[in-house]
Amino acid sequence: MSDLPNLTAHFSSPARADVARTVPSVDGANPGLDRRLQSLNASFVYRVNAAVGDGRDDVAQALSEDYIDEAHELLADAPPPAPR
Repeated sequence: MSDLPNLTAHFSSPARADVARTVPSVDGANPGLDRRLQSLNASFVYRVNAAVGDGRDDVAQALSEDYIDEAHELLADAPPPAPR
């Protein structure tokens, strides 16, 4: 079991509806990871919005679940930030 935060709970909260501005960050300690997370987020936001616009809530739900999995993978594979 991973000690990563539960992103599903984090992103499904009504207070977190604006996912585009809630991308997890490591406070600039790992700019490569930040860029990959931002790119992943932008891609999924675009695809989920397109699915919703097409009335495909089932596809939007599947994409949101895929996003959580892919974000976990990025976070799990990232090297720890360098000590400051």
